[in-house]
Amino acid sequence: MDEEWLSASPQRDDLKLHCERNEEEVSPQLFTFHEAVSQLVEMEEQVLKDHRAVFLKSIWWLEDEKVLLEMTEEVDYDVESYATQLEQILDQKIEILTELRGMTVAQKHSLASCSSKHGSLFYVFSSLSIHQQIR
Repeated sequence: MDEEWLSASPQRDDLKLHCERNEEEVSPQLFTFHEAVSQLVEMEEQVLKDHRAVFLKSIWWLEDEKVLLEMTEEVDYDVESYATQLEQILDQKIEILTELRGMTVAQKHSLASCSSKHGSLFYVFSSLSIHQQIR
């Protein structure tokens, strides 16, 4: 049995212990399924972490945009400065939101792939919190 992947992540400790105790009862499909679910959990955690970071950054963007809009209420505001600052904010938003969107799309593709490979077993586990299944 190839145990290299079993030791690659702390999330696999429970399965590794189970395998050592009941080696004849553990199928290769269970290994594959557990590995797929572990990867989904890691991906989910990263997407959530990045989503929270984008949310917090959005608060800063709103403050910056509020200052810019207040600037336009003055009679002789610097239009070039306004446009430059707004462009910088928009570039940041586009870059960060595009990256988060890409991660979300990748997460959805991974979920679909796992679902197609593991069928009904995956649906049972995905209907519950994946975190509770692994930890």
